[in-house]
Amino acid sequence: MNFSLDKKKFVNVLFGAAIFLLAANLIISKVLKKNYVHNEDKINVAEINQKFLTSVYDFGIEKQWVHVKKIEDNSADSLINLYSVDVPKDLPIAEILQEIFSTFYNENVQMVCHEKTIGGINSITIYSNDRAKLKALFEYRDDVKRNAGDIALIISGLENLNENKISNIILAPENFTAELVPSKKTIQLADSLFSNRKQYVVLLNDDIQEMNFKLQPNFPEDRLNNAVRAIIGGFPNALFFVVDDNSRLYKSKAFTFIKNLLNRSSIKIITESSFISVSGNVKDNFRAAAFEIKGGKKITIELPAEDYFSVKQDINALIKVGYKFVSPVKTGLQQ
Repeated sequence: MNFSLDKKKFVNVLFGAAIFLLAANLIISKVLKKNYVHNEDKINVAEINQKFLTSVYDFGIEKQWVHVKKIEDNSADSLINLYSVDVPKDLPIAEILQEIFSTFYNENVQMVCHEKTIGGINSITIYSNDRAKLKALFEYRDDVKRNAGDIALIISGLENLNENKISNIILAPENFTAELVPSKKTIQLADSLFSNRKQYVVLLNDDIQEMNFKLQPNFPEDRLNNAVRAIIGGFPNALFFVVDDNSRLYKSKAFTFIKNLLNRSSIKIITESSFISVSGNVKDNFRAAAFEIKGGKKITIELPAEDYFSVKQDINALIKVGYKFVSPVKTGLQQ
């Protein structure tokens, strides 16, 4: 009798424990499910697509180069967009993929990249909570070209900056050409530029101070000859010489003699007014000059060295959308 009573109590205890475990399991499942949905809602399909397209278009990719196919999935919020992106040959696909990764860095997504063919088709798939939300194929095409232009950047007055700023500009990755007024200091600067694969030109104006380089309208020809020879010898790797066509030197008879000396040494001389000057409101003027050229047009912009850092962000933006910074000899400057 006692044994039967204990057995009955034992069964009741087991039954109660089972009910408790079942209830606990339902509660835990609901909590986990709630958290799972919350994580997924941090970024939805529409946001993923918008961020992806923004990353692509930021490189100057035209909308007609982006083809999309929508694939419906049975599960909620799992629309997969299959993109096919035509990429111009001058834009590394790796740069686009890197930008996409940076865009989604703080988002609750996973990304998988795959190179289908070496130097050819690349793919990226974006997942959220282990479900594919977007897939894109990137392929180089010969028949697509970004609507940008070529800019020759002439940086003037580099020698007037402190050593730290000069070093930062010389080590900058973009292509530019320094414009140097002859002096002992700029001879050293020219050597530094040349050793760092940067180009330079020599500016002849009324501001040359050192006597062995000085050019004055009233100097006799032998003194002008010595000064010109000293300048040529001090700057042997100059692309060409530039003359300030608003200077007294340019407007004098002495300049004809100087020009003949340079011609005999096969040195091209260009007037400074051939460049587009962005002095004054430098940032706005630089943008107006640079961003307006399209379709492979070429311009030469003269930028004061002290303003270089104020337009550095614009330079990077230009490069990103396809503009090229080139040597001034490639922009069609005329003598």
